[in-house]
Amino acid sequence: LPRGPLFQGLVSGGAGAIGYGIGVFSVWLVRYMRSKDTSPPAPRWAWLILVVAGVLGLILMIVWFHHWQDDVRDLMGVPRLGFW
Repeated sequence: LPRGPLFQGLVSGGAGAIGYGIGVFSVWLVRYMRSKDTSPPAPRWAWLILVVAGVLGLILMIVWFHHWQDDVRDLMGVPRLGFW
């Protein structure tokens, strides 16, 4: 969506601050959890399923984003995205 430079700067700065805060919280949470007694490691097949699900989810989200972005571009009257 077309936005003015000031508004876009505020939105981008807010998104960056939220992302930074999530990162700091994540590091704190990992350090806290590592200080506790751990359970046995997950089996190798569970990690394989997690990786496959992540890759499939990534591909599906890229395709979904492309269609969504084209819908928004049609509404705004700007050219559609190409794959390159």
